Amino acid sequence: MLHYMEATRNKIANIVSKQYALENLNITKLQLNALKETVKVFKVFNKSHSYEKIENLKDQLDNLTEQFMEVDTILNEESPLLNFDDSELEQELITLNETVEFPTIPMHEIDINKDDQTTATLDEAPLYV
Repeated sequence: MLHYMEATRNKIANIVSKQYALENLNITKLQLNALKETVKVFKVFNKSHSYEKIENLKDQLDNLTEQFMEVDTILNEESPLLNFDDSELEQELITLNETVEFPTIPMHEIDINKDDQTTATLDEAPLYV
């Protein structure tokens, strides 16, 4: 009886090792199929995208980036029109005030109560000419 049990254990171990070998073969088959598909994809990609085309695209991108940076530099430079001398501006304002008569601006405070009902007509409003 022990002899039959030992023989059965050996058969089971033999079957298990064959199952592992079969699983390893299936995994190897999957890996080979994946490699074949990868090669197909790379071939298609290389036919439609040669390295010369990719280098040309990269060069174009570099050129466009350089042009953009030049435009950005030009736009960020200070314009001579934006450089003002404060003393010159103040002198121009004084000269303008002396030659042109501007209306005076009322500077007094106005008290307005919510209870007051004031209305004004256009004829009563002062005219500045």
